[in-house]
Amino acid sequence: MFTKKNVFISSLVVLILGYITVYTTDLCYSAYSGGPDIICLEDIGAIFFFFAISVLVISILTYKIRDEVFRAWVNFAKWWVPLQIFLVLIFPVGGGGYLVNIFDKQLVAIILSALFTIISLLLILYKWFSSRKV
Repeated sequence: MFTKKNVFISSLVVLILGYITVYTTDLCYSAYSGGPDIICLEDIGAIFFFFAISVLVISILTYKIRDEVFRAWVNFAKWWVPLQIFLVLIFPVGGGGYLVNIFDKQLVAIILSALFTIISLLLILYKWFSSRKV
């Protein structure tokens, strides 16, 4: 199910699809005519694009390490991914108006992807060094 090869190929596919979505579409849907954009396909693509970059980097790093270290990372990623998707979805798309949103979906996606990468690297290093036989 979660093998090193499957994670690598899946992250590569999501990265390509996210890139295509971000740079080739201009579709936004609003709740009512003339209103602010509620959801843009570009924003969804950006969320997946930034997250896929993180997963791809980590999957490349874990490709040659022992299986128990990879399993520890997969167990972490299993709960992080739904949490990140939920947090990104609850933030607004961004916009203007009188109150400018500091945190929008894209910024939250970038921050959470960076945190995912940093925490993943720390977890991998910890598991790798603690399971090594000297």
